[in-house]
Amino acid sequence: MEFKTTLNSLMEKRGHSLGSLAKETGISKSSLHGYLQGAEPSLTNMMKLARFFGVSLDYLATGENPDPVEQMLKVHVHSGLYEVNIKKVVKEED
Repeated sequence: MEFKTTLNSLMEKRGHSLGSLAKETGISKSSLHGYLQGAEPSLTNMMKLARFFGVSLDYLATGENPDPVEQMLKVHVHSGLYEVNIKKVVKEED
Protein backbone atom coordinates (compact mmCIF):
# COMPACT_ATOMS: atom_id res chain seq x y z
CA MET A 1 0.00 0.00 0.00
CA GLU A 2 1.28 3.47 -0.80
CA PHE A 3 1.70 6.26 1.73
CA LYS A 4 -1.18 8.25 0.22
CA THR A 5 -3.51 5.25 0.58
CA THR A 6 -2.45 4.63 4.18
CA LEU A 7 -2.88 8.31 5.08
CA ASN A 8 -6.31 8.46 3.46
CA SER A 9 -7.37 5.29 5.27
CA LEU A 10 -6.21 6.60 8.65
CA MET A 11 -8.01 9.90 8.08
CA GLU A 12 -11.25 8.13 7.17
CA LYS A 13 -11.05 5.69 10.10
CA ARG A 14 -10.44 8.51 12.58
CA GLY A 15 -12.89 10.94 10.99
CA HIS A 16 -10.38 13.66 10.07
CA SER A 17 -10.72 16.17 7.28
CA LEU A 18 -7.73 17.95 5.78
CA GLY A 19 -8.57 20.98 7.90
CA SER A 20 -8.80 19.11 11.19
CA LEU A 21 -5.64 17.12 10.49
CA ALA A 22 -3.76 20.29 9.55
CA LYS A 23 -4.88 21.98 12.75
CA GLU A 24 -3.93 19.01 14.94
CA THR A 25 -0.53 18.29 13.36
CA GLY A 26 0.65 21.74 12.28
CA ILE A 27 1.08 20.49 8.70
CA SER A 28 -0.47 22.80 6.11
CA LYS A 29 -3.65 21.79 4.33
CA SER A 30 -1.92 22.20 0.99
CA SER A 31 0.87 19.82 2.03
CA LEU A 32 -1.63 17.23 3.25
CA HIS A 33 -3.61 17.58 0.03
CA GLY A 34 -0.39 17.03 -1.92
CA TYR A 35 0.35 13.86 0.07
CA LEU A 36 -3.07 12.49 -0.80
CA GLN A 37 -2.27 13.19 -4.47
CA GLY A 38 1.05 11.32 -4.26
CA ALA A 39 3.59 13.91 -3.11
CA GLU A 40 6.28 12.60 -0.76
CA PRO A 41 6.30 14.12 2.74
CA SER A 42 9.39 15.22 4.59
CA LEU A 43 10.65 12.97 7.37
CA THR A 44 9.58 15.63 9.88
CA ASN A 45 6.00 15.55 8.62
CA MET A 46 6.00 11.74 8.46
CA MET A 47 7.04 11.69 12.12
CA LYS A 48 4.30 14.19 13.05
CA LEU A 49 1.68 12.07 11.29
CA ALA A 50 2.95 8.79 12.77
CA ARG A 51 2.86 10.26 16.28
CA PHE A 52 -0.58 11.79 15.74
CA PHE A 53 -2.12 8.55 14.47
CA GLY A 54 -0.15 6.37 16.91
CA VAL A 55 1.42 4.23 14.20
CA SER A 56 4.98 3.38 13.23
CA LEU A 57 6.78 5.10 10.36
CA ASP A 58 6.91 1.70 8.66
CA TYR A 59 3.14 1.39 8.83
CA LEU A 60 2.57 4.94 7.65
CA ALA A 61 4.91 4.47 4.68
CA THR A 62 3.76 1.01 3.61
CA GLY A 63 0.45 0.22 5.29
CA GLU A 64 2.04 -2.90 6.78
CA ASN A 65 3.28 -3.58 10.28
CA PRO A 66 6.82 -4.94 10.47
CA ASP A 67 7.32 -8.41 11.85
CA PRO A 68 7.86 -7.88 15.62
CA VAL A 69 10.22 -10.87 15.85
CA GLU A 70 12.34 -9.48 13.05
CA GLN A 71 12.46 -6.08 14.76
CA MET A 72 13.36 -7.70 18.08
CA LEU A 73 16.31 -9.52 16.53
CA LYS A 74 17.97 -6.32 15.36
CA VAL A 75 20.39 -5.42 18.10
CA HIS A 76 22.84 -2.62 18.73
CA VAL A 77 26.34 -3.82 19.55
CA HIS A 78 28.79 -1.10 20.47
CA SER A 79 28.31 1.56 17.78
CA GLY A 80 26.97 -0.66 15.00
CA LEU A 81 23.66 -2.20 14.14
CA TYR A 82 23.77 -5.93 13.54
CA GLU A 83 20.98 -8.03 12.14
CA VAL A 84 20.65 -11.64 13.23
CA ASN A 85 19.14 -14.04 10.71
CA ILE A 86 17.45 -17.12 12.10
CA LYS A 87 16.26 -20.00 10.00
CA LYS A 88 13.35 -21.98 11.39
CA VAL A 89 13.94 -25.68 11.10
CA VAL A 90 10.99 -27.95 11.63
CA LYS A 91 11.58 -31.62 12.19
CA GLU A 92 8.75 -33.70 10.85
CA GLU A 93 7.78 -36.60 13.01
CA ASP A 94 7.31 -39.98 11.36
